[in-house]
Amino acid sequence: GSEMCIRDSIDTDGVVWVDFSSHLSQSHPGGSSAEIMTVYAIVNSILLNFNEVKKVRIVIEGKSVDTLAGHINCSEPFVADRSFIQ
Repeated sequence: GSEMCIRDSIDTDGVVWVDFSSHLSQSHPGGSSAEIMTVYAIVNSILLNFNEVKKVRIVIEGKSVDTLAGHINCSEPFVADRSFIQ
């Protein structure tokens, strides 16, 4: 299941690396607001459901990326941001 998958991919600092296909970046509609929402939908979904995870690192095809669509720095792990939750 997904929980086991998450646990298996956590490093010793509590960072989970979430690997997406290039489709996430190539098909992204662009714009800073849309990119922020995409990033925090991923990050908050994981961090607020798996207590053992402290940060989320987003990678594409197994490689670090600077951004998904040119706006949000994805080169470092993210922490949850509850301001996106309504």
